[in-house]
Amino acid sequence: WNDLEGYYRMNQGIDISAGKLADNSGLGKVGILTGMKTMQLESAPLPYTTAEDGDWSKNKTWKNGDVQQAPNSKGIDGNTNVDWNIVKIAHNITATGQDIKVSGLLIDSKRLTIKNRDSKDGQSLEVSEYLNISKGAILELVGESQLIQKENSVLGTGTGILMRDQQGTGNMFNYNYWGSPVSTAGSAGSRTFSLESVLYDGDADKQITWIAPHTFIPTSPVSISTRWLYTYKGGANNYDVWKRINEKSEVQVGLGFTMKGGSAYNAPDKNYTFKGQPNNGTIHIPVGGPNQAVIVGNPYPSAIDAVQFMIDNKNVLKPGSALLFWEQSPEGKTHLVKEYQGRYSYSVITGTVPAAVPPVGSVAGSVNAGPGNAKKIPGRYIPVGQGFYVEVNDIGGIIEFNNGQRKFVKEKDGQSVFLRTPENGSDVVQKRGTASNANDIQRLRLEFKTPEGAIRYLLLGFTPDDAATDGIDYGYDGVNSDDFPSDLSFAIEGKKFVIQGVGAFDVNKKYPLDMSLKTAGNVELSLTGLENFEAPIDVFVHDAEMDTYTKINNTSFQMPMLSGQYSDRFSIVFTTNSTLSTIDQEFKDVNVKYLQKTAEIYVQTPASIEVRQVYLINMLGQSVKTWNMSDTHYSQEFKIPVKDLTAGNYIIQVETSTNSYSKKVVIQ
Repeated sequence: WNDLEGYYRMNQGIDISAGKLADNSGLGKVGILTGMKTMQLESAPLPYTTAEDGDWSKNKTWKNGDVQQAPNSKGIDGNTNVDWNIVKIAHNITATGQDIKVSGLLIDSKRLTIKNRDSKDGQSLEVSEYLNISKGAILELVGESQLIQKENSVLGTGTGILMRDQQGTGNMFNYNYWGSPVSTAGSAGSRTFSLESVLYDGDADKQITWIAPHTFIPTSPVSISTRWLYTYKGGANNYDVWKRINEKSEVQVGLGFTMKGGSAYNAPDKNYTFKGQPNNGTIHIPVGGPNQAVIVGNPYPSAIDAVQFMIDNKNVLKPGSALLFWEQSPEGKTHLVKEYQGRYSYSVITGTVPAAVPPVGSVAGSVNAGPGNAKKIPGRYIPVGQGFYVEVNDIGGIIEFNNGQRKFVKEKDGQSVFLRTPENGSDVVQKRGTASNANDIQRLRLEFKTPEGAIRYLLLGFTPDDAATDGIDYGYDGVNSDDFPSDLSFAIEGKKFVIQGVGAFDVNKKYPLDMSLKTAGNVELSLTGLENFEAPIDVFVHDAEMDTYTKINNTSFQMPMLSGQYSDRFSIVFTTNSTLSTIDQEFKDVNVKYLQKTAEIYVQTPASIEVRQVYLINMLGQSVKTWNMSDTHYSQEFKIPVKDLTAGNYIIQVETSTNSYSKKVVIQ
């Protein structure tokens, strides 16, 4: 009471007299009415109640709307939205064009629709304290609209339903990893769902037709084969622990499941609708150790923060492991596992990288191998319905989802990406995710091309607060989970990683690479991105065997290599000694070209370089011709005859007294 300036109940006939208000606090500070000349209806909105069907923002939609503003309107300062309203819905109400934030929401009957003016876009509905959807009532989230319930928000016992669409692959040969944002009606306490009860054909607005055959059967509503419905919870990399389910199986909320499309090969994405009680609060998935893995799924009708998920599960997930997201290519047209066309992409706190791209036409013969147009990059935020793969540490425990992980992030904004089949021939351009210890993590992105033409993406991240080290750190490093014949990884404590998180940037640090080549030929390593650096940095590839430094900021590192394992030869560094730097700079001025009329290769070098040996190497890494320059009258300009050679791409490798350099030449 001592903190009050005054307390005014405004009871008519008791507290109001001659335009003055009695101070019920006892402090004697009489109030004065301003602008009120007559008695007013006592209509304090507890709760705000609907009066008729209509738009949320229209005053006439609400009881006493002629004398009070709609809920979630601007406050008396004309700027701040009032977000502590309690709202009771008993009509068909549509909230269009603005995010809605309330303290309590009771949908007693009819339907509340949350949508953007663009039906494919969406908006947020945030309920901070209490939500109840009564039996027969509906909460519909249109497009990318999402429901956010805060950490202490309670879901009532009503058995009404939430509706939310999500799009998955239409191709009957391809599958997605899914998670359900709703529970089976009547089973909120047990937190389970069955596909028969919660999943609908989003176009026909009817329950899906579940069939046993593998092949596509054109029906409306869509027909989905039960042959490809699975959950996964068992030994890591053990293909035998997939558990087959059917449309009637009760699946624990938080577990993911696989489901293939219900249309012909190369069909467009299919729209599905989840209908059921919205999942809310803390959700636990018990897991054992060691070496257990599980496919989990975002259990909420909103996006979740992958970074916060990893932080919350640091005591149960395996250090060095990443969240893995499966994506298949539209070119996929087989049910044979070894010929699946798709890849896993990686996500940790440090950032995300897309799946590796194998050579066109290759089939590596493993569950996650094959070519295709699997190009999407997961964002920091995991969208509604998305499932993903995680590995458990040696102890095991409980994987946790909670309301603190929930965020309103739309897929169209690029930081929340559902890994369904991409459009043919298209790349997905998106914003990069950020890390929990800031938007401050500095990132260096690399692209490695093998002799076979496969592409591996790598990420090196620097944490300004030294949250990570040069060793294996939970949440910051992502182990290489692929098994490719030729590949490149970061080498950490004898293991291979596609993402490495380290401490603050140090120009004197060195980060070793592990290269394995099954096929001889040219390799190429490119710098494709620097993020969050206030000033430019130089990035070099150090070859320990040749003791050379190649700057890759503007041009890629290329070298013909024999097949084999190169575990300690190459590394990423950021500075070099002055002598080698001078030589590297001078070698940029080397001029190499093919003289078609005379069938000669013309080479011009700076005066500071003494050439000893020249090799002509084909793209398989084979030496085609060799010239010993010590046996000739060497000058800074010379021509090498190359008659009777097959047209194509070659590498000219020039060896000096201190280094070896390579240049690409095209013989026509």
